[in-house]
Amino acid sequence: MNTELFFWKHWKLGYKSWFSFIFLIFLASVAYMLWGWHQGAAGVIPWIPEGELLTYPVVTGQFQDALFEISTEADTFTIIQRFVAGEYPIRAWVYYMQFGLICFSLLLVLTSATYIKQKIWFGGAVLTILFFIGSANIDAMSISPSEWMEFTNSKLLFAFLSGVLVAVSLAFQHYKKGAYPLRFLAFGLIFIAFGAYVKLYHSKVEWAAMYISNYTVLMGAVLGLVFVILNGHQIVHLIFTFAVQGSGAGRNHSTPFMIFSGVYLLNMLLFYLESNGIIHWHLYYIPPTILLAITAVLSLWGMKGRERAHYGDIISFEPYGALLFVGLALLTTSSLAFAYSSGNDSLVEVYEDLTLYAHVGMALAYCVYVLMNYIDPIPEHLDIKKTFWDAPRSEFSWSAFVGILVFAIFIFRSDYFPYKQVQAAQNVGIADFYRAEGEEKLAEGYYRTAQGYDFLNHKGNYTLGLLYRKNNFQAESLPYFEAANRRKPSPYTYSHILDVYMRIDPLEARTRGQIALFDFPKSSELNNNLGIFYLQKGDLPDSAYSHLLRAAELGQEPMVQQANFFALWPAFNLKGKPTDVIKEPLPYTGTYNNELVYLNRIGEKSTRSFEPQIIKDTTLETADLCYILNFALNKPETALPLIPTIQKYERFKSNDSFVSFLAYARANIWLHNHNTYDACLQMQTLAENMGANDPKFHHAVGTWYHRFEQYKMAADAYHEAFMRMKVNESLNEAIALSSEPSQRASAIEKWTERAEKAKDETAIMARDMLLHLSKDSLNKMPVLNRSDEAKYQYLHFNNTSIDLQGFSNVVKSIQDLNYKTKATLDRIYFEMDEGSLQTALLLREQLTGVLGISSDLLREMQFVDCHLLHRNGRITELAAVLKELTPTLTQKGWVYFFEAAILENQNRASAANELYEKAILAQPFEAEIYEMAAANYNKQKLYDKAYNVYIKGLAIIPRSAKLYAAYTMQCLEQSYMSYAEKAFERTQQLMSEKDFPAFKRRYEALYELKNRESSDWK
Repeated sequence: MNTELFFWKHWKLGYKSWFSFIFLIFLASVAYMLWGWHQGAAGVIPWIPEGELLTYPVVTGQFQDALFEISTEADTFTIIQRFVAGEYPIRAWVYYMQFGLICFSLLLVLTSATYIKQKIWFGGAVLTILFFIGSANIDAMSISPSEWMEFTNSKLLFAFLSGVLVAVSLAFQHYKKGAYPLRFLAFGLIFIAFGAYVKLYHSKVEWAAMYISNYTVLMGAVLGLVFVILNGHQIVHLIFTFAVQGSGAGRNHSTPFMIFSGVYLLNMLLFYLESNGIIHWHLYYIPPTILLAITAVLSLWGMKGRERAHYGDIISFEPYGALLFVGLALLTTSSLAFAYSSGNDSLVEVYEDLTLYAHVGMALAYCVYVLMNYIDPIPEHLDIKKTFWDAPRSEFSWSAFVGILVFAIFIFRSDYFPYKQVQAAQNVGIADFYRAEGEEKLAEGYYRTAQGYDFLNHKGNYTLGLLYRKNNFQAESLPYFEAANRRKPSPYTYSHILDVYMRIDPLEARTRGQIALFDFPKSSELNNNLGIFYLQKGDLPDSAYSHLLRAAELGQEPMVQQANFFALWPAFNLKGKPTDVIKEPLPYTGTYNNELVYLNRIGEKSTRSFEPQIIKDTTLETADLCYILNFALNKPETALPLIPTIQKYERFKSNDSFVSFLAYARANIWLHNHNTYDACLQMQTLAENMGANDPKFHHAVGTWYHRFEQYKMAADAYHEAFMRMKVNESLNEAIALSSEPSQRASAIEKWTERAEKAKDETAIMARDMLLHLSKDSLNKMPVLNRSDEAKYQYLHFNNTSIDLQGFSNVVKSIQDLNYKTKATLDRIYFEMDEGSLQTALLLREQLTGVLGISSDLLREMQFVDCHLLHRNGRITELAAVLKELTPTLTQKGWVYFFEAAILENQNRASAANELYEKAILAQPFEAEIYEMAAANYNKQKLYDKAYNVYIKGLAIIPRSAKLYAAYTMQCLEQSYMSYAEKAFERTQQLMSEKDFPAFKRRYEALYELKNRESSDWK
């Protein structure tokens, strides 16, 4: 290994190890600085996805009632996310790291300074360190931040610490005793003890490391200036070294040196002109941060070479000078790294400008020195590496004066702007400190103070703009974002400018959007936000498409941006499918959800199965919830395995705000998997709890009741939805009431109101319905002269009021076989409900051999046959018909019921129990099913289970007189006399006057018998 390159190789083991360790820390600091430069604002300001829901109504179910189309509607939600540029974060690790590096660097410099031979230089070094410590303003930490403005600053703590440090330093420097590690440890213990005292007994600030890091910015820049001036010539010195090696001794070396040095100087001058807006060539320049990194690394070898000529009589380079210089270099590079990591652009520019000015000045000084001393060929016997600084004609100090003069010209030319910028940087840092302490008013004041020094500083203006937006002063925030963007445009400031204009001036937003994309065409976030803007405006689908597709292709946040792209289809009803463009979408709930929304809108089923693994946590995000809900709406028939997953998420309190939607998803799955009982109870609970805010819950449960012919319950639910501003529900309410004979008066009232007030085609519908429902409708309306549809509707609504002959006269006049068959099937059901089984059989015979009817009616005829066969006790034939039947949602419960009856007929009562339970779940509104299920349990002497069957039924159809009557008798059978008496009273309220006397006789007979048995038992 080259001993000159690793000049510390021959040192004593302790110093060699110590320097190697420090050198690694220094290199890490350089890397940290370069990483901050590479990342820029992207390494500081976060992009925060901000979600929004777009609501689309979808039809989740449809059925007909007397030719009226009834649809179950639900809200389906598309997830769209725009990217909001966040605030400059307060990251504790940045300040702790900077505080640690400051302390470590000062310890190195202070310890090394005790080895300085001359008192004046020793005093200057110690005084500089004390100034640095004094700039930390430690005494002010003894009060709370809100009282700082009233604080009369004292320096007692600083004076005490200064006295201790000076005394110890003088002792070490004067007596020349104590090895380097001992001195370093002594100063370190002083720092630690003093810091512990301040933290435990003096400081009232929470962010102490942040406080000191920001208050010492000015002195850090001063020491950084010293470092860059001392080493501003290092790169041209390296160029000269290579030029000498290339040309060889005894030859002229000035030509290659001047060429490469000229290129180097030209790069810096052009960068200066470009950064000050004098030229706009947009060439590639070596940034000052890269130059500083190279200089910092070269400085150690450069300072070693200057020892004999420049400072050897002040301090020995090995090892004390090397440790001092590496401490100074570490302080400089860590300060610039800190500026990048905290996003303090004013401080970054201070170091960039100082580096640029010093490098130009000292490079010129070096060139003057070379031309004055080494313009002639170098003698062959001369080792230039060893003798370079032993100038034969002029010392480097005279040339350095030229460099300092050039540096001063740059400073004067800038109107001392670096000094103003470092003041701005310090005020921005202090404002950050107050923001971290929760003192927003004080923070705002310091940000404004920073503007007085550097009115275009990015961080101060950007943060002030955010403060205005946070307080909802949108337009007032614009000047600050514009100022932040003026010096150095960034996608972050553009995003806020666009967002504000989208709110207050959409037309200007489009213009600004194009400007933003001209500057940052590859910003996926800006493309995404513009696409979302056009999507929400809804008038430029092509623009929305191109921007969102571009965002998805750039893919900084590919899952979010793909999800936004998929949101285009439900918004604009585009041709094709989103998967035609993005063939393999990433597994993300937002993307899959938005695809489901599109499919729900067009009524198609997804080809995907539910993927629970893409939900990352037990606490659901909004996108996760929407994915579950929309899948439950799209494929409820196959979603039964999703129920345990939904129940798992419901158990976590963190999901409380989503519980109603999870319950709705579960209810929809239950409904389509033949658990109508739990589905309707769940929806009824949701309607009661959530209906005040969302009438769609009332609407949904109303349509479910309506589909199962529970007309009064459906009408009540429709009415609740109507009262909560779902205006179309009054029409559904009128339809439901019309199908319930006992509610005819209410139906007429609803239709009359619509006929008088409606301004659309429903007014004509209402007038027709009034003709159908009036008492003498046959006389008022010439039914036989009307359309087949009108004849069917007339028969449907008047089966209870016309006799069989009247029915036959009208049905014979119907020409359309579908309407004729449908009307006849309605009459068969009516006759069965009235107990006229023979009439029902005769009507069914009239349909034998009917051809040309729809498949739905053929299935309905099979279903009617099942009922007739069951009523006639022809169970064997019933089994054969069931095999051919493909039941609908409302028929499935009856199928279970018939299958249970078949098992009973085969003396398999126990096996029938499960089917009866399934029948109750699938068709929970038929009292007959509960009666037969209870009777089967009673037959097996399972009286409690029979009793529970009735309890279960009354929970969902509490106004069923037939079910209450059966429950009353079950109570008597089990000698629950008090329950029976209350149930009898309720039955009397519900049952018609026509039917009640017969029930009363049965009740009284059994009641007397049970009382007698009780007396006998006693």
